[in-house]
Amino acid sequence: MEDWNEYGRCALTEYQLTRHLSVDWDSPIKKERGKCLFVNALLGTRMIGDDELWQVLAEYESPRPLGESALESRAVAANIVCPVDGVAEETELVRKFEKLASKILRYRKAEPAPTVVGKLEQLEELCSPLGCFEPPVHYMWQDPKRLFRVMIDHFRAYQEREIQTKQVGPMVMNFAKMTLGRPQRNGDFAQQLCTISTSVVRAERIWAEYPQGAKILTLGDDDLMSLILTQRPGYEVDVFEIDRALVRFIKKHMGSSVRVFSRDLSVGLPEEFRGLYDVVLADPPYNTEGM
Repeated sequence: MEDWNEYGRCALTEYQLTRHLSVDWDSPIKKERGKCLFVNALLGTRMIGDDELWQVLAEYESPRPLGESALESRAVAANIVCPVDGVAEETELVRKFEKLASKILRYRKAEPAPTVVGKLEQLEELCSPLGCFEPPVHYMWQDPKRLFRVMIDHFRAYQEREIQTKQVGPMVMNFAKMTLGRPQRNGDFAQQLCTISTSVVRAERIWAEYPQGAKILTLGDDDLMSLILTQRPGYEVDVFEIDRALVRFIKKHMGSSVRVFSRDLSVGLPEEFRGLYDVVLADPPYNTEGM
């Protein structure tokens, strides 16, 4: 017979940190008091906590039965800690999209498809921005059709990979703490959102391929790969980064295994850095000119 605790949860169920975890200081005032905001970025649920909560959440980096403390129950209620077999239900963003997409498609004299992905395909076929802009407009805006396709692709990935999928995934709380106060994404350098879990997953692939350590070059590091990769001993990371705010942030948090160079690689990789690395992470602007 299954054992149920006072919260009505099966004691055999295991829980883990959500892979959608995002953290930041709750406010400038609460930053002085060590108060942080923990958010499930997919569902928008959140909770505020201090060092005690960090310690509790660190216990759920790997699956384990749920403890009986009030903090753990609050973390479950806020979807910060989730059942390992649970899936994300339909979100408010999906509901808003379906409503708006149906309205646009009917305006275009088309019967909306029954699925979200179907509606996306209809929008991609029937709706396309007109005109282009000449430089110096940001390259993504020079061709609005390209930007529209990117938006469609992002939402398709969101629907197929985030909805009705498991909530939990790899998380390293020491790394999460390092991301507190990270600079806002800079559109001039085509920086895009990378979640904490995404950085951890990428690091795990490198750790698996090079279990004894490696020398790594990252070309652009708004994903903070230098900070997560060096959470394990034996790895050395050089960072080439043009965003000065990001350079200052990484230097503030890096250890002795990280070197940061404020360089513009549009002029090429300096000779003294060639042939030194086991792994190269390329994260430049996502266009041919950037590469």
